[in-house]
Amino acid sequence: STQTTEGTKMLQVCSNPTCPDGSAATCCDTADGDCDDGDDDWCCGTDFLCTNDSPDWAAQQGGVLCCSLGHAPTPTTLLAITYSIRADSFYTALALAKILEDVSPSQVDTYVQAAASAAGASGAFAAFSTLLVSEVVVVEALPAPTCHYEAHAYGGEAFPWGEVTWSERRGGASEDRAVTFECGTFGPTSVPTAVPSSAPTAAPTAAPTTAVPSPVPSLAPTTINYRLADFSATPPAELAEAAFTGTGLKVEHLVVNLTVPATKPVRLTLRGGGRTGSALRFYDEDPDNPGYALTSDAGSTSVARWIPAGDTILTLAAGALRDRVDNGDSVAQSVTVFLSSTDPIYGRARGFEKTVSVNVLDVDVSLIAVNKFLATTDPVTSDAAALTAKAKENAATFVFTAALTSLPFSAVRLEVEGDVDAFESISVDGADGMNRTVEPADWASLATYTLRVADDAVLSGDRNYSVWFVARSDDANYDGRRSATMTCQVIEDDVAFATVSGKALTVGAGVDGPTFSDGYWITLSAPPTANVVVSLDCADTNVFYTKRLLFTPDNWDRKYVAVNASLADPDVLEGRTARLTHYVESADAFFDDLAVSDVEIAVEFSVDSVPPPKLELVRFLDGGNGLDVLFDSPTNMIDGEWDIDCATLFEYAAQQFGADGTCAWTNSSALRVTFGAGAQIVPFDYVAATTLNSAHLKGGLLKNDLDGATLTSAAQYAEAQKPLDPILPAISITAPESVGKCDGVVLDARGATGGGSRALTYNWGVLTSWDAETDADMASVAALEAKLQQADAAGAVTLDLGFDDLLEGRAYDFLIAATNF
Repeated sequence: STQTTEGTKMLQVCSNPTCPDGSAATCCDTADGDCDDGDDDWCCGTDFLCTNDSPDWAAQQGGVLCCSLGHAPTPTTLLAITYSIRADSFYTALALAKILEDVSPSQVDTYVQAAASAAGASGAFAAFSTLLVSEVVVVEALPAPTCHYEAHAYGGEAFPWGEVTWSERRGGASEDRAVTFECGTFGPTSVPTAVPSSAPTAAPTAAPTTAVPSPVPSLAPTTINYRLADFSATPPAELAEAAFTGTGLKVEHLVVNLTVPATKPVRLTLRGGGRTGSALRFYDEDPDNPGYALTSDAGSTSVARWIPAGDTILTLAAGALRDRVDNGDSVAQSVTVFLSSTDPIYGRARGFEKTVSVNVLDVDVSLIAVNKFLATTDPVTSDAAALTAKAKENAATFVFTAALTSLPFSAVRLEVEGDVDAFESISVDGADGMNRTVEPADWASLATYTLRVADDAVLSGDRNYSVWFVARSDDANYDGRRSATMTCQVIEDDVAFATVSGKALTVGAGVDGPTFSDGYWITLSAPPTANVVVSLDCADTNVFYTKRLLFTPDNWDRKYVAVNASLADPDVLEGRTARLTHYVESADAFFDDLAVSDVEIAVEFSVDSVPPPKLELVRFLDGGNGLDVLFDSPTNMIDGEWDIDCATLFEYAAQQFGADGTCAWTNSSALRVTFGAGAQIVPFDYVAATTLNSAHLKGGLLKNDLDGATLTSAAQYAEAQKPLDPILPAISITAPESVGKCDGVVLDARGATGGGSRALTYNWGVLTSWDAETDADMASVAALEAKLQQADAAGAVTLDLGFDDLLEGRAYDFLIAATNF
């Protein structure tokens, strides 16, 4: 086999023929002018004698094939050495060398190594006493530093395959290189039969039968296979992107078929490529679940497999992970297959390489995924779907997460639309502003949207506010895309009730009639839709009071009830008690027949001119960590000291205010309570009131601030009203942004504030923006979620994660919600 100007030819070469007169013929190659490429023409003087080209050329020139002259040419062993090298400025050379007849096959290694050493130093083969360089052709450099030799003997004998290593020294650097020989048996196997010719021929010359070359290439099996060796790669018709579901990853089959079997194993290397080449992977198929990859196999974009000697078929399982890019209906992926073997018919130097195309169906779509904060369900992406979140009005904060489902080709602006005016505020990741621009690099990053509804005092009932996202982008896949509707259901927690500012009054009575009066305020909790009439009654006919109060939708401000009394019997100068009751009527169903607290009246025969102080209002501080207690008039502060023991004034002080709670007067009619650890008092619940909802003042202690006052306040209570502007909990998590794969991590939320001197309750969650690729991945995520649920149940404020709780190379978003009392 030789490279000529006409291409590669398989020739039977008989060189140095003898002319009829016994003289040596001379080369007269008129076709290409090259006497060293094997298809040479030979002449006797100016007369054409024979050719090694083809029978047609011989007939055209009026001669015969040189191998048909009937004489036996000198047997030769032709060694074809392919030398490929690329390092620094080296070039690749192809050299054809003839080993003289005195070189035996056993000496080949020695001469090849010597030739390679010379080539490594000069860039081409040098001539040795037993090595003749016949041709040097510069070809394309290889893409990576490599050195490969393929040697074939064309003299009917094969020499052993093997590898040798030598050291090449250039520029002071030593570099090891390997030489590979791939050998096959070629050449004559029988005595040739002369081809008739009209040209004169030389007298037959006896020659050893085994040395006479055949007029045609040998039909030995190795020779046939060398020419027939090839392969095909049949990809699946189509392959759909898929995510691991716990049952495995769906795979399809790619089949590689050799045209002829090899006598040695054939190594196949397959590499995926294309615009999204990382999505195509090769897997080990699960024998117990055909059509699916092994759940423990994460796949690889490049694999090496072997076809055993004698076999011709290899079937591989191929799958495509979701690349999270919306490429359209499908995308072309390529698979490049390389072959190599120690069997020369599939030798590496023969360059067996093919690329086939696989049509991967794209399952990614450009959507907006939304979910409720800390939700354990899958995010909602359909614009026809809806998420509903509920919250009581006094803490109507709705938190949603939003992210894109695929990588956009341009920035995407998410705009909030819908009932946006119904919300007091909308913030994104803690910053005010409802619109957000998502850069392509951050497409999978979740943003937290917080929507707050103002707490009002209107009995409007439960109501729904709906919002959604609309995408604006130069990416046509996203532009105009609408998310699912997020419905915020506000649960009406305003209750129709009437508060009484003082539930224990003291009035004075003398022989001449009332000496001083007292009174209290009645306040409605919300504006009524119709008139509300409050009627008062007292069985004691010597107690005088306001008989009727009218509240209207336009004037529902608090109303004052004035009370005084006279002695029931002028001869009896002792005090007595009476009770005022209330009855409510209204066309507003919320207020009609509303229950209002009774008021206890103490009628006293006293020298005092004013009543003693009474509780008027108890309200939580905005921070939730204490109370403001207001009296209706100045007090004597008991002993005049600004600081006072809470237990001196209040029942249940240690339980309600905490064991180390403190009380201090801010003025003579106002007291500040600061909670200690373990405080239990909570804002008053008009639906399910308990003793923990009110502050209970002890009787017989407080007097007014007038000199000579003798009357003391009666035991009484006042409901603890909710804060006017409660402060929301603020969360601070301490955690590293990255962690070593062999290290654990601690998430610490102890920096959170807003608990009002009480422990916050915490809820933990985790989000991942990546797809699980194996069963182990899914199990790891499930175990992590279970660990977070255990932390919730234990009320954990810190979360300890071990090195085995997280997967190497993965990103996790941890979420936490803190709730105060």
